[in-house]
Formats: sequence, C-alpha cells, structure tokens
Amino acid sequence: MGRPVSRLFTALLGPVASLLGLVVVGVALALALQRGGALLVAAAALALLALALALQFPHQLAVGLLVAGVFAAAYLKPVPPFSGPVLISVLIFVCGLGVSLRTRFDFVDWPLALTAMGLACLWMLGSVLVGRVTEGVALTGLATMAGVMQLGQTARGRRGALFGLAVGSVIAALYGLFTVITGQNPIVAFAVSRGTDLSVLEAGPRFGFGRAVGAFSHPIMLGTFLGLGCLAALELARLKAIKDRTAALIVVIAFSGQIATISRGPVVATLGCVALWVVFGRPMSRRWRVIVTIGIAALVVGALWLGGLQGDVGSLFGTSAGDPLAGSTRYRIELAKALAQRLPHTPLLGFPNPDTAVFLPGFRSLDNEIAYLGLTRGLLGLAVWGALLAVPLFVCARRRGPLVLSRQYVVLSIVFVALVGAAVAYFGLLMFYLFVVLALCWVAVAAPSPEESAAAEDPAPG
Repeated sequence: MGRPVSRLFTALLGPVASLLGLVVVGVALALALQRGGALLVAAAALALLALALALQFPHQLAVGLLVAGVFAAAYLKPVPPFSGPVLISVLIFVCGLGVSLRTRFDFVDWPLALTAMGLACLWMLGSVLVGRVTEGVALTGLATMAGVMQLGQTARGRRGALFGLAVGSVIAALYGLFTVITGQNPIVAFAVSRGTDLSVLEAGPRFGFGRAVGAFSHPIMLGTFLGLGCLAALELARLKAIKDRTAALIVVIAFSGQIATISRGPVVATLGCVALWVVFGRPMSRRWRVIVTIGIAALVVGALWLGGLQGDVGSLFGTSAGDPLAGSTRYRIELAKALAQRLPHTPLLGFPNPDTAVFLPGFRSLDNEIAYLGLTRGLLGLAVWGALLAVPLFVCARRRGPLVLSRQYVVLSIVFVALVGAAVAYFGLLMFYLFVVLALCWVAVAAPSPEESAAAEDPAPG
C-alpha cells in the first residue's frame, strides 16, 4: 500500500514542483525586467540555475545556502520586495522539495511533519489577516520550516543542516571580528550606498569598542546565531560527523565572535548550555549531575545579576545616567512584570500598525520576544511560537530512552532560544536561522537517533 501511495505522490507532485519552480523564477524575471538593469536580469537567470541545482543536488546546495546566508542581511533587497533572508528561505524550500522527490515523500513521522508545517502556515496567515502580506519574516518562517522539515527526513539532510549552521557560525564570527578590528563593514557600506535606511543599526559602542554586527542588524542577533552554531557543532560531534577537536575549534571561534558582539545575554546563555552539554554528555552519577546543574544555574543567574542589577558593574553593560534601566537586567524584569498584566488584553492578530501602537506604556524598547510578538503578531503569533517551542519538548518528555544522548540538542536549543528571548526580541536575518533550528528540533524528536536505531541513513531513492 505504501509503495503505490509513494508513486502517486511522485507522479502528482513532480509536475507540481516543476510548475512551482517556474512560477518562482517567472516572478523573479518579471520583477527584474520591470525594474530594468542588467544586475537584476542576471539575478533572475541565477535563480533559474539555483532551481535546477536545488532539484538535482538538494543537500549540497542547502549547506551552501545556510553558510552563505550569514551575509543575506534583511535590509538588503536584491529583488524588491524580497529581502535576502526571504530569497534564501525560498531556495531552502526548493532544496527540501528536491529531497522529498528523491525519497518519494517518505516522511519519518507524517503527523508530526504536517503539524509543524501547519503551524508555519498559521505563522504566515496571521500576518496576512492583519494586512501585512509582504512581511518578510512571515514568508521566511513558512518556507524555512517546510524546507528544513523535508531536508531533515534523511540523516544526510539533518547532518547537512547542522553542518551549515556550524560552518556559518564560523564565517559569521570571523566576519564580525574583521569588522571590529578594521572598523569597516562592507555589507553596511553597500546598503548605505544604495540609500537603504539603516536606523535599525543603532547599537552604540561599549567600553569604547565597536560591536560586531555582521549582517544581522543588531549585535545580539549575531551573538544568538553564534550560540546556535556552537550547539550545532556539539551535536555534529555527538553524531560522529566531525571530530571532537573540530567541534571544540568551532565553539572557540564562534564564542570569540560572541565576545566581539559584547552582548551578555547570548554569551551567558551559551556558557550555560555548553556547560550543561558537557555535564549531560558524559557518564556521571545522578547526584553529581544534579549538583553540577544547580551550580551552573547559580553561576548564570549570578552573572546576570552582576551584569544588570549592580549600578557600577551594570554601567559597563550598557546602562546610562539618563536612563538607568536601559540595557539592564532590571529593565527587563520590569518589562516582564508589565507584560504579565498587559498580555491578556493583547489583540488576536496584533496591532495593525505596530510602529505607532502603544502596547506597554513607559517602555521605550521591547527587549523581550513575548512582548515583541504580542505587539506585532498578537495572541495567534504567541500561540504558534509557543507551540513550535513546546511540542518538541513535550515529545522528548514522552519518549523513552537516554535523553542524555538522543534528545540533548533539542532540549538545549529550545532552552537557549527561550533564555535569550527573555532578554531580547528576535528579528531580521536571525529569524531565518531560528526557524532552521526549530525545524531541526521537530525532526530530531521524530527521526530515530543512531543510539535508538541503525536505520538512520537516507532511504534509497528510486
């Protein structure tokens, strides 16, 4: 029964995939020709080439896109109104489609995969219903989630996505260090030369030093991505896809880039998650594991307290005489208190014009992902985001087997996203990579791990 169904899927979806590709390329060509210019026409021709490569070499192209994506700034729009992350996400979707066609849509867990893609559809639907149909991050979420979910149906695809995150973090860290050392950011310079409004890049220097931003619009966004790259490198080492010394080198380079961002939230969260990885990734008695975990949690809490609640030390982390709460832990605590009171009154779809809406009076910035989603996406967006984080954790809790070995990446990745999200709102290019990580977490709880099954390799195509 399964074979005829797979053949039917291939017979029907093959032409549909080709038609979809032609539509995407046709739209790109139309936009290019409408605006004129050899550069945009060439970009449309490259889109056609990328489509052919995505269907023929989906895994290799996906890795390349994830690595190259660290330069795809959200404020760059090579083919308006599509920004860099949107174009990358659409190509990732086509790569995933190529994998599905090769494996005849042989999903490891169809209900879980359909649930994930359904949530991604709701994520975009919310922006459509509120009238922000061109919101790039909505299309990015849908295309990335669907693409990586399809890539992750094979062991090769899962390792490829992790490898793309790890290598991408090295490239992004080195580029960030380059911009700090030289004081030059060619991506920003190019955007300025095209008349792009870069008011979003307002993070000032700290300690008299510039902060590494790369193409991520804000230092904290870059720091968060580098933390996700560290976890991906550790997972690759656990899967024996790279050597332990290679993973350690990736972590050191990515963490050096984090230091260059001078953003305490991602740094502290990365230290905590890497420490927990070390604790749970090796044999240890339950008593010592509990003691060490409590110690790590105390150190993280202590670091945050010293970084924001103490006046003199807090000033080193961004507080100012004009606004003592700015950039501090105390500011975020007060924001969370006000959010708890205001959240029940949040509109279902968010505010139609978030730029002028007053969601939390008295707070000049929403340094909290829940607050930001409440303003821009409403209760629907909050529910979708919460489900994307909570479902993998719930499935992990229900699954029997060694959590230490098989589900650690899922738990720590979601914990990392939640920890940093309590101190900052996510936006820009980082949203693309967040959806890559979320899709990997969903796939990880559905796919058998090497410790649980020997059938972790790719299904035979044909």
